[in-house]
Amino acid sequence: MPGGLSGGMGDGDIGRIFVARLRNRPFLIVGVTILLLLAVFFLFAGTGIVANDSPEESDVIIVLMGSGPDRILGAVDLYGQGYAPYIMMVEIA
Repeated sequence: MPGGLSGGMGDGDIGRIFVARLRNRPFLIVGVTILLLLAVFFLFAGTGIVANDSPEESDVIIVLMGSGPDRILGAVDLYGQGYAPYIMMVEIA
């Protein structure tokens, strides 16, 4: 019985496994790098499109009916502070 035990791995088998692991390492490094870059991208993706402007006086406050109560209460607060004399609620079908 070569190798001493039946069904055991010889020195050549261990070498092949080690070489196979080294061949797959660049794919692993590239994959992890891509995942990290995507995570950073999605974490900061919306920062460029969000406006942090303060409200200004207007003729009318327009509320788009998306998340309902939060937007309506925000419009009522602006109305109460005197930013506009009217509130218009628009439902998009």
